[in-house]
Amino acid sequence: MMMMGKEKDVVEEEINTEEITTSGCSQAEKLEESSSKTEVTCWIVIGERQAARIRSLYLKTILRQDIGFYDMETRTGEVIQRMSGNTVLIQDAMGEKVGKLIQQIATFIGAFVVAFIRGWSLGQTAPCISAIAAGKAAAYKLFQTIERKPEIDSYDPNGVKLDDFRGDRELKDVYFSYPSRPNEQIFNGFSLFTPSGMTAALVGQSGSGKSTVISLIERFYDPQAGEVLIDGIDLKKFQVKWIRQKIGLVS
Repeated sequence: MMMMGKEKDVVEEEINTEEITTSGCSQAEKLEESSSKTEVTCWIVIGERQAARIRSLYLKTILRQDIGFYDMETRTGEVIQRMSGNTVLIQDAMGEKVGKLIQQIATFIGAFVVAFIRGWSLGQTAPCISAIAAGKAAAYKLFQTIERKPEIDSYDPNGVKLDDFRGDRELKDVYFSYPSRPNEQIFNGFSLFTPSGMTAALVGQSGSGKSTVISLIERFYDPQAGEVLIDGIDLKKFQVKWIRQKIGLVS
């Protein structure tokens, strides 16, 4: 009877130990799960903030580009697609996927044996790596534009501002062709002078260069040769924003 009592105590002790161990494991798993969720949430917030910052930089850069950029290097649809689609890829790559990738690699390295027992492996990192690669490719296209310095920069604060502005306009021996059609010469030594206060009408067939005169005076483009002068000063010497504010265009 005494032996049976001792055996019963041993069994009860083992059961209690198992319950404590199971309870401890359960708490550890809950703590690990909570920590994992917090980590991923933090990475998601970081990804959203960085994507918003990149989107803002891209939009600002797009707005300051010269017209030739839109003729040659991009279209409206591409701008919209990059602002919406590419930034989403970047957000995904910099956010949740980075957190998951770090967690999975750390789990693999830190618990190598347990990883194989429970069936975890680096195969689970493949979607994260693919998302990061897609985000990197999307960011490359965006930063190509963000780092581009336009030839005619409307945000450049440098340049001449006249206190006494009359508004004499002159195109002097101008040679010009559009960047998208370099072999099609619009002006070949063209000259025109209109003094301040004079009303002038440009008349000609379609494609003869009427709109091009306005584009050159507004400095949407620069001529390949010759000069565009305002009050006898080369248009390139003026601050772009200031000179455009002095010109009214109705179309």
